[in-house]
Amino acid sequence: MGEEELIDAVIGDLDISAEVEKEQFLESQPVPLIFEIYHRMMAYILLILVMLCVSTVFLAFKRPDLQMRDLCSPMRPIQMGGQIALFNAVIAFGSWLLLNVVGLCFYGPQIKEVDSRIIGLFILSGFVFMLVALSISLLASRFVKNENAQNIVSNFISLILCFLGGAFVPLE
Repeated sequence: MGEEELIDAVIGDLDISAEVEKEQFLESQPVPLIFEIYHRMMAYILLILVMLCVSTVFLAFKRPDLQMRDLCSPMRPIQMGGQIALFNAVIAFGSWLLLNVVGLCFYGPQIKEVDSRIIGLFILSGFVFMLVALSISLLASRFVKNENAQNIVSNFISLILCFLGGAFVPLE
């Protein structure tokens, strides 16, 4: 088959028309682009904020003098670990809550016509990402030795994950 015959055959195969019917179930407006951009950028802010807070706590508890003092205290190590884990969870939850409240305050008038279930999905996805950010932060804080390394690791990991995950540049 010649080149022109092949091109005509491909164009003929691609010239298939299909009917598409678009339905909207609720009388809701689409989510404003600025709100979507805020939630994409919130991923970077949340990740770096949680990572810096968690690694700061772990850096403080890794100091040798504090570790020796903790070992001779009447508190059991499992209780101390539980309190540190609870603190990390509260910091991550508080960061997530603060960023969502700020977003709803700033963009509340623009999203008042949007279906509340869609906004709930945005908030839920932020919560799930907060859990991922906390997990990554706990893992990364085990390898951090000082404040300089803390900033390097948190910036490096958060920038890489947000670029590859589509927070800064959309995947499409």
